[in-house]
Amino acid sequence: MFSAIKLFFAKWFLRFKIFSLLFATWAVIYSTVTLLGFKIGFEYDDCLVFSAPAFQKTMKEKIIEDAPGYWDSVNGSYKLERIKPLPYLALCLARFFGFETCVLCFRNEAGSENMVKYWKPLIKVFYFTTDENERYKTMEKDSYLVYFASSDTDVIQARKAEIVPVRVRRSVKSLNKLEHNPGKFKEFILPLSEF
Repeated sequence: MFSAIKLFFAKWFLRFKIFSLLFATWAVIYSTVTLLGFKIGFEYDDCLVFSAPAFQKTMKEKIIEDAPGYWDSVNGSYKLERIKPLPYLALCLARFFGFETCVLCFRNEAGSENMVKYWKPLIKVFYFTTDENERYKTMEKDSYLVYFASSDTDVIQARKAEIVPVRVRRSVKSLNKLEHNPGKFKEFILPLSEF
């Protein structure tokens, strides 16, 4: 009977030691990453989410691009967008290990308040810009460790800012007009990211 109790405590003590070691390792990584202020960036459209349904809804409403209510409609339709699993997993892991996460949207900011609130627990900062140079300046200023991008434009801007780009493939149903040529710049391509 005593040997069974001893075996029981030995088994649970070993599990506790393993848990303590894993927790201590995570704590060191998390605190180091947080103290050093490492950041990871994501492109929003067709990288973090499949955003075609939001744009399709706006087209059905017959709102012309650059018309006053266009971006209000697109940004207000964020619930129609589908989260892409692998980039979302990368986002969650980055937060778990203490990285500050930022998103660059190639959109106007109009009507985006609810979309930003929806993502707030995982994404610290949203940048809305429609200018390539502004995107480059943001990337350079924030100095991301890694930047997940779908478009050639963002891969080029990341390289110019000396950031490691990771290419996220687009869905074949994407409506995004920006160039998309995976592997053209010899960047790492996230496998199965088109889904």
